[in-house]
Amino acid sequence: LVETLKSNASAVRLRGLTMHIGSLLFDLGALKQALEKVCAVHRALVKRGFALDRIDVGGGLGIRYDTDDTTEELAMLATYGKMVRETLATELGDLSSLEVLAEPGRMIVGRAGLLVSEVQYIKRAPAKTFVIVDTGMHHLLRPALYGAKHRVLPLKVSTHARQTYDVVGPICESSDVLAKNVELGEIHEGELVAFADAGAYGFAMANTYNAHELPDEVVIAGAKVV
Repeated sequence: LVETLKSNASAVRLRGLTMHIGSLLFDLGALKQALEKVCAVHRALVKRGFALDRIDVGGGLGIRYDTDDTTEELAMLATYGKMVRETLATELGDLSSLEVLAEPGRMIVGRAGLLVSEVQYIKRAPAKTFVIVDTGMHHLLRPALYGAKHRVLPLKVSTHARQTYDVVGPICESSDVLAKNVELGEIHEGELVAFADAGAYGFAMANTYNAHELPDEVVIAGAKVV
């Protein structure tokens, strides 16, 4: 690859390197090791005559989907920034001519989005009770795709005893399950529920499977609905 790039320098210019080792990461040690390896490749390419002027340290920082407490996440973000600066300075020296890119992604937008849905039916079976809503895996794919969990938040506070529900969508697929065995106050048809922390993989991955329409997007800025 290096020889191909050098022999075609008039058509292709290598500007820099990027890294990505996964997502929902909380182990900064793994990210540091990966960044050190990328820096080693960067130094080797510079020695081969490539004028690299940027490095993308990637993203993948996680959020805790089981809580709305962001204390740990904010602390990790500060530690992550310090780690990146120190590692790059140690491995590459002077960074004044190097553009450093970062892609925190989920850390920025994950908490920013809620998927709000209306309860269509309550189906009681001998083994469990299902809450059937008007959204599903076609609007929030993560639970069906790899078993991800999003908190289910009723918009109406219930004073009734808590019950255990499976929350499912209207798509005729066995994978159309948004949450299993969640404890909620008694919930009724016509009420609204929200699926928390849907900003990272919600509308961006939504589709019109089975001729269902896409959900509306509403942006709330302060107290105003835009």
